This record gives sequence, C-alpha cells and structure tokens, in this order.
Amino acid sequence: MADIKISNFDTEVATEFITEISMNGYGLIGIAIERLLDEDIRASLTECEEAIVASEMVAAAIGNPSIALPEDAAEWHAMNLPKGS
Repeated sequence: MADIKISNFDTEVATEFITEISMNGYGLIGIAIERLLDEDIRASLTECEEAIVASEMVAAAIGNPSIALPEDAAEWHAMNLPKGS
C-alpha cells in the first residue's frame, strides 16, 4: 500500500495565498479566519482553504509549525512574525 501524504499547502490556492500574505502583510491571516467565523457568510472553498493556511501560519507563530510549511512561508514568517508574536 502506498503512503499518500496530503499537505494543507499542496494547492494552488494555498500557494497564491502565501504569496499574497508575503506581499500584503499578516493582516490577511486575520481576515481569512474572521471570514469563516462570520455566521452570516457562507464561505467558499477558496475561503476555507485560505483559512486553513492562515491557521497554519498562526500555529507557526506560536511555535508549532507544520513540517509541511513551505520554505517561502517559513522565511516570511521568520522575518515578520517571530516565535511567540
């Protein structure tokens, strides 16, 4: 049986969202999560994927990064959101 490993970062949406965060700042992380928490809005698949990536970025910020965190996200993280920030 083959090992199939799926990462929260293995989508085009995730890649694009990480690029957007890198260019526009960490405010997008909060926006992505808040969008899902708004009971009046039915989130799209894209918004759900962005919220998953945003949650992974929060996890990395508190010192529990995913082993699948892409290198560009890890570099941005190290420069902009030091551990514990």
